[in-house]
Amino acid sequence: MNNVSYKPSILSAILACWRRLHKAARLIGLFFLLSQSCNLIARETGKKYLYVNTDNLILRDRPERFYKVFAILHAPCKVEQRPFDSAYHKDKYAISRFYQIRLMYKDPNGILCKITGFVDKQYMVADEAKITVKIKETDKNLDINASVVDLIPYFGPEDESPNPDNAQNFRWPKYKGGEKTIVGRPGNGPARKYLLGPKGGCYYINAQGNKTYVDKKHCKGAR
Repeated sequence: MNNVSYKPSILSAILACWRRLHKAARLIGLFFLLSQSCNLIARETGKKYLYVNTDNLILRDRPERFYKVFAILHAPCKVEQRPFDSAYHKDKYAISRFYQIRLMYKDPNGILCKITGFVDKQYMVADEAKITVKIKETDKNLDINASVVDLIPYFGPEDESPNPDNAQNFRWPKYKGGEKTIVGRPGNGPARKYLLGPKGGCYYINAQGNKTYVDKKHCKGAR
């Protein structure tokens, strides 16, 4: 079997081609990184921020007369203004009274938290220089952090929440941005009583008198 030998000119051409491909790949990677950076800068510069100008401001899950409380905000909490959800972007009442905002902050364990909800416009300002309320010494840092966000537990879907009307616990006038007359969802009635069935199932009796089964976590301590 004859040994195959390549002429130096062929080897040089192959090497040169490989170098050009390698250079092109590096340029493509650099272009991609630059593109991503430009997009990030554009998103950041396009953001609009607002500042809480009161204490005990309710961050609610919807701009309606019945709602759940997601968090309680304190001045000078800085938040990002967001476009209204499709369900409300044509709602004149919601747009005239509320801002849709998003919070991003790290909790004491270093976990990044994101919360999106609605706040009453009259308690917000667009410039930190316009904040008029007295700011607590512990809250003078305008960045979002756990000291300006008191999270309120929420357990998910309506039928699985042991406290679907937690707005009852955060009444006006101490808590701002809520309704003076709290309105619950139709048919909610009094607080639910969760019962443990003979086979270990957890349920409550709904408005029609029937059993509605829920996650067993709601029956802890029930008999």
